[in-house]
Amino acid sequence: MELSKYSILFIEDDEYVRENYVNTLKNYYKEVYETGNGDDAYQIYLDKKPDILIVDIEIFGISGLELIKKIRENDHSTRVIMLTSYSDVETLLQSSELKLTKYLVKPIGRRELIESLNLAIEEIHKFSVNSNEIIILNNCFSWNSKLNELYYENKIINLTKKEREILKIIFKNSKNTTTYEEILYAIWDEDSPKTLKILKTMMSNIRSKLAKDIILNDYGIGYKVG
Repeated sequence: MELSKYSILFIEDDEYVRENYVNTLKNYYKEVYETGNGDDAYQIYLDKKPDILIVDIEIFGISGLELIKKIRENDHSTRVIMLTSYSDVETLLQSSELKLTKYLVKPIGRRELIESLNLAIEEIHKFSVNSNEIIILNNCFSWNSKLNELYYENKIINLTKKEREILKIIFKNSKNTTTYEEILYAIWDEDSPKTLKILKTMMSNIRSKLAKDIILNDYGIGYKVG
């Protein structure tokens, strides 16, 4: 059986329960990440960008609700299945802004979980919801396309005016390679060996302020978002 391309982050602080479910999920999905801690879960979310989160409402670190609220500040496309006990349901229902795919009351059968995951995948196929302003990057970096500002853990990173202009062009074209020519004509109105050398020097400075592999060299062509 071919494993699903969608990635899952399973967050449950009961190690025995988590291990059983994760072992089952690995029979269906190629990439399954796990943790029992809300703070660790947020870091994994930033690093791995999973398609679907399965989150217990009561976990170590920040709670499941606080974790999803934090994620929903900038991300409404990642699908979320929340695991609750009967005593948690009323609290959960008060949080309609979380945009959950499903909430499941424990104990949860494997079939019920798989059906909920299928529903999450169906939602991914039907809907595409992206922030108009914030681009979430790897390793706690983000780009605000409205303000043209770069952040690390929500703290602004100092950029020169031209560095901001370069990143604006690259992130606007984040799904494709941005060619040297596109950047040179947009910023310097010319394409010459001199300006290309200046661009490459500036890009080296910009990349030194970012985590590795956020902006990649497409050799001989330009730059792309990793």
